[in-house]
Amino acid sequence: MQWLEELTKHIIAKQVVQFHYHSFSSGKESEKIVHPYLLKEYRNRWYLIGWSKKDEAMRTYSLDRMSNLTTLKEKYYRHKAFHAADFFRYSFGITVGNMVPEEIILEFTGFDILFVKSQPLHATQKIIADKKESLTIALKVIPSPELTMAIRSFGASVKVIQPTWLAKEIRTNAQSVLKQYQDA
Repeated sequence: MQWLEELTKHIIAKQVVQFHYHSFSSGKESEKIVHPYLLKEYRNRWYLIGWSKKDEAMRTYSLDRMSNLTTLKEKYYRHKAFHAADFFRYSFGITVGNMVPEEIILEFTGFDILFVKSQPLHATQKIIADKKESLTIALKVIPSPELTMAIRSFGASVKVIQPTWLAKEIRTNAQSVLKQYQDA
């Protein structure tokens, strides 16, 4: 939260920023130079979305992993094709990257049928089959860690029909969880 107000000012003033960033995946800290475009909140965490000069691409940075934020005197670059609504149209959470959306087909049973009908998982959600015992939906989203976490949160009341790689990933995770409890 300490950077929220300051970054908002940089976005409005179209100022390039530099900061140190601690990566979850590599565990290392690196220096980033970013042309900030917007701030977005997801699950009580704030993110900066901006143009990375080094990567020549849009990148997302969690504010809680930033330090040593400074302003640079560089000329601000605004990518003409960037529109926030389009950028996040197929995202399930905050992850976008250069990934392509896929059709995800899920089948729900039990109480979660009512939940998924009354509160769609994503704006692209379409009902494929609505039976007494099950509900099958399709989503067109970018596969992401946020998507797999959401699917896993439904436990045994959801089955991934498509794509097969995602069904296998969810199955492998479920088997791993079961093994932990069997060994306990």
